[in-house]
Amino acid sequence: MSGHDRRLHVSGRYLEVEPPRRLVFTWAWHETADPATPREHETVVTIELHQRGRKTELLLEQRLFRDRAGRDSHQDGWTSAMRCLESYLAKSS
Repeated sequence: MSGHDRRLHVSGRYLEVEPPRRLVFTWAWHETADPATPREHETVVTIELHQRGRKTELLLEQRLFRDRAGRDSHQDGWTSAMRCLESYLAKSS
């Protein structure tokens, strides 16, 4: 993941894949920008997609945080990612 002149690495594994409705995976940042470095605390992300007429509702949950600060920093990141997705989809339609 890159942005604001930084490059960050994250890795995980898929736990559930149910196209086109549900995706569950683990998420852990690497301690440095080098993907070979040790991983930090692992969380679990669940994404669900629900058809709402001609639109799709996306529900995202990330859990098993070590502390409140970790949770809060991810909330900011996911909010930014969803805004970027919304902008991209608006241009694509």
